[in-house]
Amino acid sequence: MRSELPSVLIVGGSGILGRNLTKHLAEKNYKMSWLTRKLNSKINIKQFEWDFEKAFIDTACFENTDILINLAGASIRDKRWTKHYKNKIYNSRVLATRFLREVIECNKYRIRTFIQGSAVGYYGNQTTSDLMAEDHFPGKDFLAKTCEDWELEAKKFSELGCRVCILRTGVVFSPGNEAYETMLKLADYKIGSTLGDGHQYFPWIHLEDWCRMVIFLIEDQLLRGTFNAVAPHQIKQAELNKFFHKKTGKKQMIHSTPAWFTKLLFGEMAENLLNGSSISSQKILNAGFKYKYPDLNSMLR
Repeated sequence: MRSELPSVLIVGGSGILGRNLTKHLAEKNYKMSWLTRKLNSKINIKQFEWDFEKAFIDTACFENTDILINLAGASIRDKRWTKHYKNKIYNSRVLATRFLREVIECNKYRIRTFIQGSAVGYYGNQTTSDLMAEDHFPGKDFLAKTCEDWELEAKKFSELGCRVCILRTGVVFSPGNEAYETMLKLADYKIGSTLGDGHQYFPWIHLEDWCRMVIFLIEDQLLRGTFNAVAPHQIKQAELNKFFHKKTGKKQMIHSTPAWFTKLLFGEMAENLLNGSSISSQKILNAGFKYKYPDLNSMLR
């Protein structure tokens, strides 16, 4: 007999999103497993191994799996964007997703729902007055093209009879995670975290809200398509800087990192840090999702 709750397989479960989503799903008694490139005997969860570059996968992972959540992909922030690393970023998303679909199709596994991670980088490295809703056209830079192709591969899962949901995620924030603590530490040292002029928007979402949003999509089986995973109250980077200095109570001595120095430090990736537009969360709100952390101040309560 199978459990009443659907069985969930998370690809990329060992990352920060996967680990926290696993915790939230466990609290609701979902049966879960991970598909991972490296097995970890210290983690008390069923794991299956795969390596898309070697066309290897333990196909037992798909047996009795109802929900497939794909969070796999090389970090866009860990290394400088050399030609080699850009290929790794692209392939670990686009080709890996394609490989998953081909294996499922070839072996005729039946997956009810496919949830694909994506990013607000889909909209491009631009700062405009436009409010980016899900039907907005994609950008033209490397990250935008990667997200566009990634989502196209994800949508092909519908050909297998899957309900497909795609989450375009902003910067995931919460006390304790790397992005949040780095900015808090800079503020504690009286150093501003603003990059460039600070006029660019900083689309973000609290880690807990992101996990809750995934579960919301799992449980409302009428929902499908693309959703922006960002907080309703979007801010500019200069406002974010003020938030952290207010939190520490320390006056900043160094206010910002000039654009030229940001480009020197990060290379091509700097354009994605120095630019950013406001992203709409209206579609997921209209679907009935309730944010626990709709704005930065809600994290202080």
